Amino acid sequence: VRNLAGGCRLALGMAPSAAHAGSAETRAAELASYTRKAVEERPDLTIVGDAVYDAKAFREEHPGGAHFVSLFGGRDSTEAFMEYHRRAWPKARMSKFFVGSLDSADKPVQADEAYLKLAAKVNALLPKGSGGFAPWTYWLKAAALLGGAVALEGYMLLRGKTVLLSLLLGVMFALIGLNVQHDANHGALSRNSSVNYLLGYAQDWIGGDMVLWL
Repeated sequence: VRNLAGGCRLALGMAPSAAHAGSAETRAAELASYTRKAVEERPDLTIVGDAVYDAKAFREEHPGGAHFVSLFGGRDSTEAFMEYHRRAWPKARMSKFFVGSLDSADKPVQADEAYLKLAAKVNALLPKGSGGFAPWTYWLKAAALLGGAVALEGYMLLRGKTVLLSLLLGVMFALIGLNVQHDANHGALSRNSSVNYLLGYAQDWIGGDMVLWL
């Protein structure tokens, strides 16, 4: 049996030592236990349900950007994930970031099944094909808002300000704040976190602050 198992590992391109190391790490993670207090002192960890994950390792892979994951380092992100993603936590996909379980003395935050059922109904009504990110029509709107605001502000700098133009620019800035920067700072515009990060700075352009907004 040992020879057969070893042959399977070699056939899969895994060295026996690497396979043993991986299984040992998995067993160690399954046995590890963290209290909420211990996690609070570890900004590199986060809690989801009854499990503890490596937030530091995951944040670089998060489509919405690293900064958003960093906000929940040392905290429980169960409800935040449900609210932002409108679905249950993907345990199997996130298993590689699993580092241990929440201590039995601490009560885990349970998934809100009623909310998830409602979210599933809402998701069914949303446009398909964008994978949950902005569809191409949104990008047209964002380009119009950003391009129009740049053109108008440039015109006012070159030709002078008027009350009417100032009001119009204010409306455009408000629309940018309610649309572009809001969705970008939620990591909801693009799968590319760098795009979200760059457009998130629209908040600074219109007079706010991206970091304080988060």
